[in-house]
Amino acid sequence: MTIQRSVPGAARSMDLLEHSVRTIEEFMGVEFPVRFAGILFKDAVNAAEGSAGTNFGNVIAQRAKYDVDDDSPEANFLPELTAHEIAHYYWRSDEDWIDEGAATFMEFIVENARTGAPLVADRYPCPYFENLGELDRANPNKRDAGNTCNYSLGERLFLDLYRTLGREQFREGFRNLYLASKRDSVHAGIEEVEAAFKKDASPEVVAAVDSVLNRQYYGTEPYDLSFLDTSPVDPNLRSVDGYVREAFIVLDLDRPEETRTDQFSAADFQGRIYFVLRAGLPSTQSPKELMLEYVAYYEDGFAYGRRAHRHVYEPHWTNARSITSIGSSHSWRPGSYWVYVYEDDRKVAEVAYEVTP
Repeated sequence: MTIQRSVPGAARSMDLLEHSVRTIEEFMGVEFPVRFAGILFKDAVNAAEGSAGTNFGNVIAQRAKYDVDDDSPEANFLPELTAHEIAHYYWRSDEDWIDEGAATFMEFIVENARTGAPLVADRYPCPYFENLGELDRANPNKRDAGNTCNYSLGERLFLDLYRTLGREQFREGFRNLYLASKRDSVHAGIEEVEAAFKKDASPEVVAAVDSVLNRQYYGTEPYDLSFLDTSPVDPNLRSVDGYVREAFIVLDLDRPEETRTDQFSAADFQGRIYFVLRAGLPSTQSPKELMLEYVAYYEDGFAYGRRAHRHVYEPHWTNARSITSIGSSHSWRPGSYWVYVYEDDRKVAEVAYEVTP
């Protein structure tokens, strides 16, 4: 196929575009649906207001602010955005949760191939519906209000199928779903998903597919929590010769002690919460730098947020406090949550908290 540069000098954007096309085509095992792929930016085309990117069928559009090559949040988001819109060449015209869930899932496949990043959920837990069945049964107005759930619930279905069935068995079912919807001009839904992943499958695979659908669509089986890290905490911060004194959640940085909590109500509180880590450090004449990774989990067993954070401690600090935000400006889904903190893949802190209705 032809890959066309639509903006002179957009080298990184086009490299990501080409990588997405090649990786997705290989994973799908089906020839890319079009012979031409181009990329335009918001200044050049009227993309839907509020969207980061759009697939128009012949080209994809992205907001111009993402055409950057630095360490900004926009630059870090560009690979996922590009992969998502390229995936929509395959995934379109089915139920929204299939199209958006499959395109979001393909973000993870593309980034895993590019950087080795783990395949984890990318969206916050849906605050409006417990499962995909509830989303399907919702009236149109309520569906629109919970549009983000097409992404978050859809990606969890495909991620659960992937980690339950394994890569090759999943690819077979994923390809079956795509081919069936395109060959028969079907507006695919849960029946087509079930048929595609069970087609010519062994009894063991059929049973595994049933378990995933019962969890993610019907809500009749418990979540799979086997991916939670139950290893003990080792509080030693070896890179700075220190240790974690304590870790906790606060709701308001202006009133950290008054809002320190392990439980809050989704009806009473929306928005970011903050993870506070207090460290004991030896006195030093020069600044100390500590790199930590924060991983947020929900009770459905998916890690829905990962971020690396660099903490710099000034000289003579022996009782240092570090703060990082967890979540964003969104409604919280009731349930159990965990945050694990890692230094070089070793868990140094863990906090659990509960969100009530």
